[in-house]
Amino acid sequence: MPQSRFRRRFQTTRKKPQLRERIIIYRENRSGRPRKQIPRTVAPSSLTLLNLFCGFLAIVQIHEDNLLAACWLIIIAGLFDLFDGMVARMANATSEFGIELDSLADVISFGAAPAFLVYAFDLHTLGVVGMLVSALPALGGAIRLARFNTDASSEKSFFFSGLPIPAQALAIVAFILAFHDFNFGAHFEFGRKSVLVPLVVTLSLFMVSTIRFASIPKPTVSSIRAYPWLWIGFGVCFILILILQDIGIFLSIVLYLVTNLIYALVTLIRTLWAETEPETTL
Repeated sequence: MPQSRFRRRFQTTRKKPQLRERIIIYRENRSGRPRKQIPRTVAPSSLTLLNLFCGFLAIVQIHEDNLLAACWLIIIAGLFDLFDGMVARMANATSEFGIELDSLADVISFGAAPAFLVYAFDLHTLGVVGMLVSALPALGGAIRLARFNTDASSEKSFFFSGLPIPAQALAIVAFILAFHDFNFGAHFEFGRKSVLVPLVVTLSLFMVSTIRFASIPKPTVSSIRAYPWLWIGFGVCFILILILQDIGIFLSIVLYLVTNLIYALVTLIRTLWAETEPETTL
């Protein structure tokens, strides 16, 4: 009996140093290895993929004839698209991969999904003409994104060259949300198509144009001082959305388009006036 107890004690006392030695050896080996860090691009890329996923879900909802649900999914995709750019700039994680991935997601969520949406909403009744008009948001959006990718370094910090594809998608979605129950037949001969077709064509032309449209800059003191009216406009749009909801979204988009077009027209007139003004001689 005493020998067996002694052996048990001896065995237990020998196991503890072995375990400690293994832990020490493991820690020493691990301390010399470089720790694996999560790439900074993971966060913005994840938001971009969520944008793409919402666009896919929107297409599924359109196929199942849930057009209003598809509209809200496109809006949610727009929020993810807004946040992924902010996160990428805050984390200094902008990259060529992120730009390409963002464009691929945008062409689905804000190009293909709105195109399918307007076709299912009313343009399917026009046959081949309806298909051609419905394809314009996807085609114009693809051209807009391709131009943005090739000229990404020359993009202005406060302005885009051409209407951004998310703004075009939001305009279509806002129109459907605000007027899906409105009786257009009492005011227009062709009903909703009388407004929807010109709206889709105009937005698509704006995307491929070179008209400057304001972006959402960083909320810094310098940007507020440089563009006070821009921030006032965004504030008015935010208040309209809070008060009027879906109609507020549509009115905000209309206000955004009108103010940018007025600014572009004033800039063009000033440029032409400066070119035609006779030079003063001393």
